[in-house]
Amino acid sequence: MIIGAVAVVVLIIVVLVVALGGSDSSGGSSLNGKAAHDGLRTVLADSTFDEDGNDDLRVCPLGDLDDLHAAVAKAIDLDPAVGEGTDDRSAREEGDLPGFVSCQRFTEDESKVDKGPTSIFFQAVLDPPRDYEGYITDFAGDVTDVNFDDTVEYKGGTVHMFCATASEDAGFTGCDADWVDTTNKIALNMFLGGGDASSEDTFTALKAVLPMMAASLAELAGNES
Repeated sequence: MIIGAVAVVVLIIVVLVVALGGSDSSGGSSLNGKAAHDGLRTVLADSTFDEDGNDDLRVCPLGDLDDLHAAVAKAIDLDPAVGEGTDDRSAREEGDLPGFVSCQRFTEDESKVDKGPTSIFFQAVLDPPRDYEGYITDFAGDVTDVNFDDTVEYKGGTVHMFCATASEDAGFTGCDADWVDTTNKIALNMFLGGGDASSEDTFTALKAVLPMMAASLAELAGNES
C-alpha cells in the first residue's frame, strides 16, 4: 500500500509538471533558442543593407505588430495613443555591435500620452556578447545613463533589466528587459520608451510577448524571406 501511495504521488507530480509547461520554476518550459537563433540569422542573411548598415523590413520577423501590441496592452497599462502610433521595422548589419532586428510602435507626439510609456520596442540580437551589461553600456554610449537591476533566470535564459535616461539629445529614455540565451547565442528584448516606464512593467511586457517572438523567428529558420 505504501508503494502504491508513493506511485500515486509521483504520478500527480508528473501530471502537474506537464500541465505547468515544464520543470523550470522560473517561467515554465524553456524556449527554443536554437530555432530562434537560426531564424534571426536567416533574416539578417537575407537583408539588403544600405551604406549605413540598415535595412527597412516589410514585415516584422518578431510577430505581427498588432498582435505584439495587443499582448503588451493586455499585460500592462498602455495609453491608446501608443496603439495609434507609427510602426517601424528594420534590420541592422553586424559591425562594431552584433546584428539585430527591431520592430517598434511609437507616438510621434508624446504629449498625446497621458500616462505610461510612449513607445514599445521589440528586438532580437544575434550572438550577443557574454558581457551583456558591458554591451548595453557600449550601446548606450556617452549620451545615455544606464542603471541595471538584478538579473532573473527565466525560461532557460537570463533576463537583464535596466532603465536608461538620455543625458543628451541623441540618447534614449525608458526601461528594458532582455532575455539572453548564451547557449544558443540570441537575445530577445522588450523596451518601453519614455520617462514613465518601469523595470517591473517591462519584464511583465517581455513575458507576455517572449513566446510569440521566439516562435515567429523559429518559423523563419531555413526559409527564404
